[in-house]
Amino acid sequence: DIGPARKVIATFRAEADSVPADAPHRAVLHRLSTQLDAMIAHHEGNTGRAIAQLQELAPTEPNNASLPPSTIPSYELLGDYLLAAGRKAEAADAYQKALELRPNRSLAKRGLEAARQ
Repeated sequence: DIGPARKVIATFRAEADSVPADAPHRAVLHRLSTQLDAMIAHHEGNTGRAIAQLQELAPTEPNNASLPPSTIPSYELLGDYLLAAGRKAEAADAYQKALELRPNRSLAKRGLEAARQ
C-alpha cells in the first residue's frame, strides 16, 4: 500500500533532518527513504525515475556487509529495476557491483545470471 509507505518516507526524512549531519543513522534513514521512494516509483510504472534515484544512491552506500538482513543493497535493487526495464548490460553491471560489495548475496547472483542470458 503506497499511502503508508509515503508516511514512512516522510517520517524517515523528518527524522534524518532532525539529527546532526554526521549522525550515523542519518545516512541510513536517507538511504531507506530513497529506496522506498524508488520502489513506489517502480510500482507506479515510473521505472525511469526509480532507476535514476538508485543510480544516484547506490555509489553512496557503505562498502560493508553490515546492512540489516531486511535491507536490500541499492546496487541489487538497481539491477532488479534495470533488468525489468530490459537493460540487461546495465543490470549485469549493477549486480556485479552488488556482489563486489557483498559477495554472498544469492539474489544478486541470480540477477546477474538472468542479466547475462
